[in-house]
Amino acid sequence: MEKFYSQWDGKDYSKLSEVWKKVSIGIKGLNDEEHMIISEIGTIIGHYDAESQVKSLIYIEKRLESAISKAEDKKHKNSRIYTMLGVVSGLVLLILVV
Repeated sequence: MEKFYSQWDGKDYSKLSEVWKKVSIGIKGLNDEEHMIISEIGTIIGHYDAESQVKSLIYIEKRLESAISKAEDKKHKNSRIYTMLGVVSGLVLLILVV
């Protein structure tokens, strides 16, 4: 957020979307879908009335929750795969040593 505030003067809302998009692209650890969802926030804030902004942000929140759920499922699946890979590698190494 520090990077965002350093690039936006806090007054010119016409630049808000552009600055938010630049900053959100720089967030590491997100996939393309997550970057797209985060970058959409800049197109909403300051462009619509308060009620529309709240509705849009609630929708974005639900999409982010879905993305988090997908990431947690992937993490769980991958952790099982890597655990099994470690066990099998250990057994193969044991067989080769003995």
